Amino acid sequence: FSTNSYSVHKALQNFYEEIGDHVDDFVEAFQGKYGLLTKYPATAELMPNMNPIDYLEYLKEDVQTLRRANGFPQDSELQNEVDNIANLINSTLYKLRFLA
Repeated sequence: FSTNSYSVHKALQNFYEEIGDHVDDFVEAFQGKYGLLTKYPATAELMPNMNPIDYLEYLKEDVQTLRRANGFPQDSELQNEVDNIANLINSTLYKLRFLA
């Protein structure tokens, strides 16, 4: 995302720096409990032409849907890792909406 706003830039920078670690934490915990993941998409679909708030709202809804999907692990420790992802999204939305 391109922006002329320093606060938007910093909020998104924080998001991008942290999201990879959160996803990695989930994958490592999942694989430690259930074994290696072998079937997953090679690339993530990007949402072009979306402003940052719309994109994060999309991610927020996607996380809420996926965490309750059939076959998604409901173990509390794995759901906790999903909570960390959801918290990062919510925190970034707050920064974009109220601090920008």
